[in-house]
Amino acid sequence: FHENVVVEDKMFVWGGAAGTFGSQYHSRLDLFSVNIVTGEWRGHKALPPEMPTSCCYASAAVIGRCIYTHGGKLSTSPFTASDEFHQLDIKEMRWTKVEARGAIPTG
Repeated sequence: FHENVVVEDKMFVWGGAAGTFGSQYHSRLDLFSVNIVTGEWRGHKALPPEMPTSCCYASAAVIGRCIYTHGGKLSTSPFTASDEFHQLDIKEMRWTKVEARGAIPTG
């Protein structure tokens, strides 16, 4: 349920969910990376100002040293589709909301 993207020698893992279907199931906002060369995992505390809402089933892409995330399902009951669009600058570890124009597809 999480997103994986590769930037240089690291794979970043973001979001996902915890719990089991049919019980207490909620989205996550955790951010981790693994160094593909050494195999070492690291947890990150990405900074606001505009962090995305925790979700699962989102999409992600990489341009340069930035990760872009879109959509997903929020931890509401029933799950609600998200149309959020964010950028994570991995050098600064800072989230920014991307202001898009036009019709935005839902996650």
